[in-house]
This record gives sequence, C-alpha cells and structure tokens, in this order.
Amino acid sequence: MKKRDILLLLDRNNIKSGKLADIIPEFYELKKVVENNDWHNKETVFNHTLSVLDNLEKIIRNSKKKIRQALNKTVGKNTKKNLN
Repeated sequence: MKKRDILLLLDRNNIKSGKLADIIPEFYELKKVVENNDWHNKETVFNHTLSVLDNLEKIIRNSKKKIRQALNKTVGKNTKKNLN
C-alpha cells in the first residue's frame, strides 16, 4: 500500500474499527496506556488520540467552510464585469 493511500485511511472511524491494525500496530498498543492526571481521568492514550483526531476533523471542516465563504464573497465582489 502506498503512503498516500494510508494517509487517506487515517480517520477516526478507520482507526477505531481496527482497519489499520496491520499498518500501524503500535498505535493500537496505546489502548494499554492509561493517562491519569488533572486532564485525563483514567483515559487511555488511544481514546485520547481518537478525541484529538475527531476535534481536528471538525476544525478542518469548519476551516474549509470559512475558506469557501470568503472565496465566494471575494469572487462575488470581483465579477468579470468589475475586472474589465
């Protein structure tokens, strides 16, 4: 499998389902590591990482939406008629 193909598989659902266990077995070892401090009350590093990925996906989705809105606004202001 090519690196590019692996990157396309890296999402929360594929990781949680275990689809990537053969590709990144070390990641699944994180299920055995438990964080216990003020921020992580007996949460596994595996689950914490899934939460981080979930939040990252939301940030990326929102960023794409904001970029599209900004581009649409800019293009709307600068129609072909205005550019001539």
